[in-house]
Amino acid sequence: MRIVPNVRFSILVTTFAEASEQPADVEESAVGADAAAEREAPSTCASAQPLPVRSFCRAFPWHLVLDAELRLTQLGSGFARLLAPLRPLADPPPPLADLFSVRRPRGLPLRFRDLAARANSTFVLQLLKPDSTGDEVLAEGLELKGQMVPCPESGSLLFVGSPDLDGLEGLTSHGLFISDIPLHDATRDVILVGEQARAQDGLRRRMDKLKGRIEEANRAVDAERQKNVSLLHLIFPPHIARRLWLGKTIEATTHDNVTMLFSDIVGFTSICSNATAMMVISMLESLYSQFDVFCGQLDVYKVETIGDAYCVAGGLHKQSSTHAQQIAWMALLMIETCAAHRTHDGQPIRMRVGLHTGPALAGVVGRVMPRYCLFGHHVTMANKFESSSEPLRVNASPTTYQWLSQTEGFQFEARPRECLPRGFPDDVEGTAHFVLGYCHPSLPADRPLVEHIDTAQRELLGR
Repeated sequence: MRIVPNVRFSILVTTFAEASEQPADVEESAVGADAAAEREAPSTCASAQPLPVRSFCRAFPWHLVLDAELRLTQLGSGFARLLAPLRPLADPPPPLADLFSVRRPRGLPLRFRDLAARANSTFVLQLLKPDSTGDEVLAEGLELKGQMVPCPESGSLLFVGSPDLDGLEGLTSHGLFISDIPLHDATRDVILVGEQARAQDGLRRRMDKLKGRIEEANRAVDAERQKNVSLLHLIFPPHIARRLWLGKTIEATTHDNVTMLFSDIVGFTSICSNATAMMVISMLESLYSQFDVFCGQLDVYKVETIGDAYCVAGGLHKQSSTHAQQIAWMALLMIETCAAHRTHDGQPIRMRVGLHTGPALAGVVGRVMPRYCLFGHHVTMANKFESSSEPLRVNASPTTYQWLSQTEGFQFEARPRECLPRGFPDDVEGTAHFVLGYCHPSLPADRPLVEHIDTAQRELLGR
């Protein structure tokens, strides 16, 4: 196969700049009448088949041919498209140094014999902007990587290469397109694979960010869920809170033995009439906050607070054989705490407490603001024992007294049978008692009440 050489450099430049729409007669004038005659009769010899320059330039768009003086005598279609707007191509052809600089091999003199001697080396040419062009040129700085092929038949050098690019950004920044890279050129695959890798890395980074946001949102949801669970445990017994959280139906439950505590502040109406609302709230907050601490220490269930009324139950949120003792200790601590608190005018807070033990019905009432309520005759009786108590005293019913008398250390004061509230069952023997205090047998009597109670808890409850 032989390549038909060009006749004049200016004709080739016109061919490259005007693409492939030139008439056939122009090409035939360039290649000569003999070549046209040969095309009319197909040859059976490979060496006799001519390859038109235009076809060669399209097949190798990034090639150039240098003569012995290193002048550009032939350009590929890719070079022609980039260099045509620069208007440097004329007859005689421009030298290589006017349009390109040799970046690699470094320090190589621009002489024909030196370039030909490095035929086995990789060349990198960089496109320059001619001095005659003042406008910005996108192709300026474009590097092309390839090799020099000596052509001894014509005494020239053939440079065959491709743009040295690392991605689509470098391609478009020089005014090129992916279609400018031949299909057989590995540069196309390098660019596409690189872009695919960048896209995958970008997708991976976005997925990592999204994963981080989801994990952060899950942690926030878990924190809010834990807050809700903690809030439910503050309002309801643990087993009730768990069922409410799971959305299960809560059925009313009967408890055979529950010790109830009711308390109120004597003269609370008079205190409110002589104080502002903030004073009353501050007083109750200071007092009831301490009561709440006692509930946690003694493991009893705070039912509710309504105004100055404070209601506590033992044996309700969990089964216990010492529910009466725990409630009695709670009552004694409440009375002792009142001595350390004062009203807005400096008067001591006088509280009365009533205790009663008996069966009760418990269940959740309401949906918007559900409450865990206690019902039954014995709940009413516990409230009446509080009403029939005296300031700074704990009034225990006969049933509660029976439970407390089983534990050594409680101090009682019996009350007449007539002190029992109206409606108390006549078939229940015994009478009401004031619980005066508690002293653990192993501790001196002058020790603080909280130490006696802690010692008793460790023995009775195994804490």
